Amino acid sequence: MRRLVAFSAIGAGLALIVFTFASSAFLRMDEGQQLRDRFREVTTTKGFAQFGANVAEATKAVDELVTKTYPKFASDSGMSTKQYTAYVASNFSDVSRGVTTVHDLPNLITPITSGVAALPDGKFQPLYDLPVGGISLASVPWLLLGGGAAVLVLGLIALGLPGRRTTLLVLVAGIALILVPVAASLPSKTEQTGKILELCDYGLSADAALRSEQASYYTDAMIRQLKTELFPAVAKQRHVSVAMLQTQLKTESPALSKWVDDWTVVGPATLGFAAAIRESVSQYAQVRDFPFEETPWLLIALGCVVVVVAGAALVESRRSRDQK
Repeated sequence: MRRLVAFSAIGAGLALIVFTFASSAFLRMDEGQQLRDRFREVTTTKGFAQFGANVAEATKAVDELVTKTYPKFASDSGMSTKQYTAYVASNFSDVSRGVTTVHDLPNLITPITSGVAALPDGKFQPLYDLPVGGISLASVPWLLLGGGAAVLVLGLIALGLPGRRTTLLVLVAGIALILVPVAASLPSKTEQTGKILELCDYGLSADAALRSEQASYYTDAMIRQLKTELFPAVAKQRHVSVAMLQTQLKTESPALSKWVDDWTVVGPATLGFAAAIRESVSQYAQVRDFPFEETPWLLIALGCVVVVVAGAALVESRRSRDQK
């Protein structure tokens, strides 16, 4: 029976070691740590709120452009609003395309915002608490290897020096395999991480990367053309300087004026965020293949096997002593 105890520990240790390499844990956890670092700021409550505020500002500004600013510009030009909209489409294509792009933003981001809203309290935090808060995700493979090696060595010791003490040590190792994941709340954390990854399946997909890039670059081109072409054309029509027109717009179209001014800060951040999504697509594909939700249960299952075998051996040993 004691040989079976040794073999159960050896098997559990080997299983953890093989799992670490078979799951490409070193590669995938390193990629996962890079993704966590890259998106940490935007996935905080404050960061996500700022993202939503930026989208809301853009939507409000473009709605104002179409419903209030175009009619004023049309009146300056002696056109109807419909005619002026057609004129913009023909002569300022970046502006026209930007309007369409901003109006389409809800279709791009609603799956994410709805998914985040559906997450329990803590939102993305469980992902950053893997395996334990303050410890790098890249440490997970080393922890698995260390745990596997420790149990394997105990099994080899128990095989060479069978006895009650070594059996007790194997029992303690099995209990540790069970208690460590439970104490660190790994089953619940990985379950929550699985829900977050479902959002990332959309947000870090190749399609989302392409649409994010298009949205950011089209919006940037729109604002550039507003400032360098359309506004100067309107200023000329009104017989004022561009600076004077911009002053007038602060009263006539405050949301649009503010958005154009804010873009000097928001624009680079938006372009950078789109670039980060593009950079993350292939990395995320690697990370996604790691069995996050199954890993804690593998540890617990191996621990249970070791505990049952070692416990049975100790019970049998005690019965044998009692009979003597």
